[in-house]
Amino acid sequence: MTTKTTNILSLIEIFFSNLNEFLSFSISLLDTVNTKKPDLTCINPENIIVEKKDNHYIISFDFNQVLDPFTKGLYLSPEIKKEIDRDTDHRSGLYSIGIVFHLLLTKQYPNITTGTHINFSTNKNVPQTIQFIIEKLLCRFPEDRYQSINGLMSDLTKAKSGLEKTGDITPFFPGIDDKPIELKFCNYLYGRTKELTTLMDYSDQMNHIDPIKTMLFIIHGPSGIGKTLLAEKALEHIQTNNSIKLSCKSEQAEDIPFKL
Repeated sequence: MTTKTTNILSLIEIFFSNLNEFLSFSISLLDTVNTKKPDLTCINPENIIVEKKDNHYIISFDFNQVLDPFTKGLYLSPEIKKEIDRDTDHRSGLYSIGIVFHLLLTKQYPNITTGTHINFSTNKNVPQTIQFIIEKLLCRFPEDRYQSINGLMSDLTKAKSGLEKTGDITPFFPGIDDKPIELKFCNYLYGRTKELTTLMDYSDQMNHIDPIKTMLFIIHGPSGIGKTLLAEKALEHIQTNNSIKLSCKSEQAEDIPFKL
């Protein structure tokens, strides 16, 4: 049997109600991305063309489609939207694939705040393991997501194999087989949880009490201790739609104090 469709949204009822079909499609999608668009940074369901022959999904892409202006921004990762200071790479594409997966399984877009605890309440049949996989895809920071398509494919293949053999998916921790495809240095902030939490808590208090008022934080310490990184991490969390980020670097006081 051969079925053709303009994009995967017309198959959403099938994927919503049949987890095995969703997993078959997902693995085929990832295999096609890995082969044809390994550097993909964003994808929309309207770009994905599906043809099903018997039990196999044949995937192709059409990036000339006119996208829905009200939803196309939902597939953009935080680094593409400049919400965080990270480079755009293939992990940005994995983020948008996570949005697609969530939509196909719940018929809703995820309400993402911290990148975890995504709501799957509209489909009680989504196993916890699949929820964890999608949550990992939708982590706010790319270093917390899957680092490769192969790692994601390994988890989905493992889930599909278990579902076919036993009718259930045995819970497992996602990303165990995931390996970065290139060396990337992360800018984690180590040993400053207390200070970062303090900055975030005060910011939240001010937003609730009076968002119009301003507050000054002074971070002090010797050179090289991590003041700049602490400030950058705090700004990643506390920036709002009404905030403006300004930064500059001044030399240590010599003849001209605060020389820029």
